[in-house]
Amino acid sequence: MVATFKASEWADRSPAFVEVPVETRVGDVVVRGRIDAVFQDADGRWDLVDWKTGRRPSAAQLRAKSVQLAAYRLAWARLKGVAVEDVRAAFFYVADNQVVRPHDLGTAEELEQIVTAALDVSAP
Repeated sequence: MVATFKASEWADRSPAFVEVPVETRVGDVVVRGRIDAVFQDADGRWDLVDWKTGRRPSAAQLRAKSVQLAAYRLAWARLKGVAVEDVRAAFFYVADNQVVRPHDLGTAEELEQIVTAALDVSAP
């Protein structure tokens, strides 16, 4: 895995922040997490990376996992006072040497709808 990381696009970049705790409200839920690495691009935008040691999941699993990235992206935008569109997010599956950038992370409102729908489904 070390060799894979050293050959990845992240090897020559220095993160602006590492293991950043974040917290934000999404609808009625307070989401807490820790962003593995945050890079600032040359244009001033932010790039969040969640390192994964396992293999890339199926498309259906990836859609579900992308909610985590969407929440991190929203939390970072709020923390830094920037537009959510100025924050990118990716999973890096080290075992597969794959960067996965879900393109449908959506807006704060869309994320809130996802969370609200999930809560409605789990209600008794």
